[in-house]
Order: sequence, then structure tokens, then C-alpha cells
Amino acid sequence: MRTCQFRARRCHRRRSKRILRLLRLLRFGPEGEEIETPESFFQVLRQVVHQMAQEAADILHVSRPFLVKLLEEGQIPYFRTGTHRRIHFQDVMAYKVRRDAERREALDELTRLGQEMGLYDE
Repeated sequence: MRTCQFRARRCHRRRSKRILRLLRLLRFGPEGEEIETPESFFQVLRQVVHQMAQEAADILHVSRPFLVKLLEEGQIPYFRTGTHRRIHFQDVMAYKVRRDAERREALDELTRLGQEMGLYDE
């Protein structure tokens, strides 16, 4: 059972990495030149590039149950396809940027407080 779950997670990670590589290749050619791609192609691609809950959790380095909690709280928009939750890649990345900025602010504040209290040697 555990081996099966491990293989499934590894497969999701590989798929996410392949999608990111594909998106980079679609925008730039092998020589670095920008490639013009028809809008209809991106419409099809948008339908394909939806993250499942486990893939999004892997990107954010959180557990799937914690991600589901974030989704239910409305912190990350999502939609359902049958019983599956689907999340747009850009929404996952926007949440990650917000979360990282909040973490940096909190760490800066803790550092400032520590300096005011004289906890750091000069």
C-alpha cells in the first residue's frame, strides 16, 4: 500500500515538472528566441493545466489535507470536476508568492524585535 502511494506521488511530481518544462518550451525556442503560439492552442492548454489537489500540495510542500483546508477556507480558488478538486496553476503560484511574502515579513519583524531586545551580539 505504501509503495503504491509513493509511486503515485512520484508520478505526480514528474508530471508537474514535465508541464513546467513544456510551458517554458512553448514560450521560447531552443535558441532562446520567443515563439508565437496561436491563442487556440493556449485555450486547449488551459484546460489541461489544472492541478489536482495532490500535485498542488506537492508544489506548496504541504499535506493534501492541509491544502484541502486552504481550499475550503477560500484562500486558494478551486473548482470541482465530479468529486475531484481542480486548481489553476497560476492560483497555486499566487498563493505561494503571498505566503512567502507573509513569512518574510514575520521573520523580519522577529529579527527587529530580537535586535531591540539585545538578543544579537554586535
